[in-house]
Amino acid sequence: MSQAPGGSASKWSGSFADALQWAEASTALRGACQPVTEPDLFLGTLLAHPDPDGEMRRLIGYFGLTARDLLPDDFPKVTRESLLHAAATVGTGSPASRDERVTQIIVDPHGHHLEDSIVKLQGLARFAAEHGDAFHRIEALSRVNNTTIKVLDLKIRAVREAVLAAKPPPIDLYLSSVAVVYDPE
Repeated sequence: MSQAPGGSASKWSGSFADALQWAEASTALRGACQPVTEPDLFLGTLLAHPDPDGEMRRLIGYFGLTARDLLPDDFPKVTRESLLHAAATVGTGSPASRDERVTQIIVDPHGHHLEDSIVKLQGLARFAAEHGDAFHRIEALSRVNNTTIKVLDLKIRAVREAVLAAKPPPIDLYLSSVAVVYDPE
C-alpha cells in the first residue's frame, strides 16, 4: 500500500506527498468532503511507510501501542477493502483542506541507551535552533523507567543548550530539571 492513490505530484518530498495523499484517502472512510485531520495524517503516514521498520511503526512500537490504540474510538474500522475504496476517491490535484488544528511537529522516540544517541539528540537540538519556528513542537522522548516517559522540549533555548553541552549518557538529561513528564497534548 505504499504507492499513494492519485500519485504524488507536489512541491513536497515524495514520502510526504504520499502520506498526504493517503491521509486524504482516509478521510473518505469517514464520509464525503471531510477535511484531513490529525488521525488521517497519522494513518496516511503509516500507509505511506508500510514496512515493519517504518518510522511511525517504530515509534508506536516503542511505546507498546498499535495503530488502533492511537485512532479515536469513533474512527471507522480500517480494512484493506475500505482503504482500496477510499483510495479510489482521491483525485490527482492538491490534498484536501486540512483541519486548522493540524500542525507540524517532531516527536523523536529517543533511545537514550543507544551508543550514538547523544550525537543524534544534539543534531536534533541544532535542527531545532535553526528551524524551530516552522514547527509547533520539537521533542525528544525517552522512557526513564517502566511507567514514566520524559520529554526534552527542544523549542526551549535552555533545553537545547543543556543538550548541546551534555556528555554521555543522555539519560542524565531526561532525569534532570530540563526534562518534564510527557503530556501528548
